[in-house]
Amino acid sequence: MNKTFSSSFVIALTVVGLTACAEDEKGGSGAGSYCEALCDWAADCAGDALGKKEAKKRCLEATRAADSNCADAESGDLDPVSQAAVDKCVESFDDRACDDITGDETDVATGTPPTECVTSEGSAAVDAYNDGRAAAQPTGDELCDDIGATICAHAVDCLIGDYGVSEAEDALQEACEATVTADMVSNCKDVGLDVGYGDDINANRIAADDCSTELNGLDDSCQIFTEDAWPASCGGSVIDADDLPALAGSLVGFASDYGVSL
Repeated sequence: MNKTFSSSFVIALTVVGLTACAEDEKGGSGAGSYCEALCDWAADCAGDALGKKEAKKRCLEATRAADSNCADAESGDLDPVSQAAVDKCVESFDDRACDDITGDETDVATGTPPTECVTSEGSAAVDAYNDGRAAAQPTGDELCDDIGATICAHAVDCLIGDYGVSEAEDALQEACEATVTADMVSNCKDVGLDVGYGDDINANRIAADDCSTELNGLDDSCQIFTEDAWPASCGGSVIDADDLPALAGSLVGFASDYGVSL
């Protein structure tokens, strides 16, 4: 291979790679349908709980099932007028705020698709919007598992980082999840925390999301051993308020098993 051709080939590959990265970072800018634009946005807004790739995959499955127009848009089978309407819909997701997914209870409950997408998709727009938002987030069971893991991760971080417990981190985490939080997670799953919108709005899920966010954001992991660390939103959604003292006590007992007195 000649040197000039080789250099040009490398440059071309670099440009293609940078372009692909840029498209990924821009979110919905490469979308060709309402479903793709919606799911790029929803996956970005939903955060890292599922990972953007998995969140988008689940969202696309849900939205394409709800809106058959997406398949035509993605295959280029729309007439010019319909395509122009879809293009406006896709553009409406540029810099769209995440309030309909991460906002307060009112924001989430009243979230609606952009008017441009109602114009392009018709009655399917709302169902696709609700189904897509839900699918891009963890299921109720996944959220319960994640909250249990978060609680134990804080406990482990405190015991190792602040008290010098020499046990392996993975072993401590596994032991905590198997003993301290197992019942809490099981009871949490019984509540039914799948995401719901529209007529299926799930107030417990909204509260549980807030609980999860606040527990993840604790400034000091050692706070997890006290009831004060638990936001009110956890009570009734993730754990019965009456069971919280027992859970805190179990965490303190867990620490004691490793020689830490709290």
